[in-house]
Amino acid sequence: MLPGIRDTQLCRLVDGPLMRSLGLRPGVSVPAPLSHPTNARSAALQRRGHERLAEDACERCQRNLGRYQICVHLPDFFSGCCANCLQGGTNSCSLCK
Repeated sequence: MLPGIRDTQLCRLVDGPLMRSLGLRPGVSVPAPLSHPTNARSAALQRRGHERLAEDACERCQRNLGRYQICVHLPDFFSGCCANCLQGGTNSCSLCK
């Protein structure tokens, strides 16, 4: 658990195993500050979620939009949205339930 954080999904996600580095696109910086809930959620999801193969990536990731190089999501977290769409603050992720 994260001290002082009340976001249950984020706390559950951070307790999970690391699967990868952030994998930022060239020329893109780490979302700052990571203390901002949206940035923390997307970074945690990107490092711990399931990678979608290129043909199964969301529509935005297939167009190479977003901070991260690969499309990563977990169906039971953040309505199934991928980390790129979550970071972008868009509700239009084609993986969202």
